[in-house]
Amino acid sequence: MTKNHTTPHNWAYTSPAVACRWGRSCDARVVRDPGTEAGGDGNTTAPHGTLAPWARVHQLCLSYENPRPTQEKSLALYAVIVTTLAGLALGALALALGLIAALALPGSASRLVSALTGQERHPIGWAWFVALLAMAGSLYLSEIAHLLPCSLCWYQRIAMYPLVLVLGVGLVRGDPSVWRFALPLPVVGLIIAAYHVTIQWRPSLDIGACSVGAPCSGRYLSIFGFVSIPVMAGSAFLLVIVLLLLLRAVERAGRAAAEPS
Repeated sequence: MTKNHTTPHNWAYTSPAVACRWGRSCDARVVRDPGTEAGGDGNTTAPHGTLAPWARVHQLCLSYENPRPTQEKSLALYAVIVTTLAGLALGALALALGLIAALALPGSASRLVSALTGQERHPIGWAWFVALLAMAGSLYLSEIAHLLPCSLCWYQRIAMYPLVLVLGVGLVRGDPSVWRFALPLPVVGLIIAAYHVTIQWRPSLDIGACSVGAPCSGRYLSIFGFVSIPVMAGSAFLLVIVLLLLLRAVERAGRAAAEPS
């Protein structure tokens, strides 16, 4: 295994499951990114035998020509899970945009806030569930699918994982003021995720956040052609932000209603 292998940005990093679907042998951890064929360096095959130190080959890796039934089932499950995660991310994005539109319109915003006044646990619980699902998905990708997180992935985890605890406490206590403590985390996480997505599509904008380990500009996943891991994380962060802003509006409405006229 090469100790100091530097891979061009136009290679997409993927799991053994995906590598095997490309017909590579089990030591292939780097495959050509179809989206960069036109602007690459002219290489058309992955550099076999020159794996970076972070490349971990595990039991899902198989020979494309001679798969075993148990391995086929594992690959099928992997495909179902990552596709489901991508679909949930798109659903979260659509819901977040819908809530933003609703909150931007005075009439619909007042109706939405009125419906949730006295039901503050609902938006807290929704935000907590989104954070929990995002955490579970990231742990599956790293601990079961063995996709090594890059530095930016870790920063996004640092922003996401505490939300499960903070929002969980707020949910148990039914405290709408939890948005004050929770909101900075998804805001920072969304900024990092947006930058991560940007350098995946424009590696030249990378300022060196991932000088060692897994490359931040590599795309482990590209479901539906554009849903990568930071896209999933960014969608979750955005939905949590919108739900917390909704909770803020509900809290203020509740306080206004409780004040003597």
